[in-house]
Amino acid sequence: MDKLVVESDGTTPAFLKEWVHRSVQIALERMGELTQGVGLSNEDLRHAMSEMRKFSEGSTGRIIGFHVR
Repeated sequence: MDKLVVESDGTTPAFLKEWVHRSVQIALERMGELTQGVGLSNEDLRHAMSEMRKFSEGSTGRIIGFHVR
């Protein structure tokens, strides 16, 4: 989780909202049919971050707060 916090440093509140939203979608896809609540894991958050960063290169990444590393 600490790595995810560092990776999201400087991102916009809108990005954080979308990140959590996508993470929940991934968790739901992983779980299939629900009989009880959603179990959100660090892996769901990592997968969503990876997916979102894939399309956030260059100026797009800078707009949402990703720093060039």
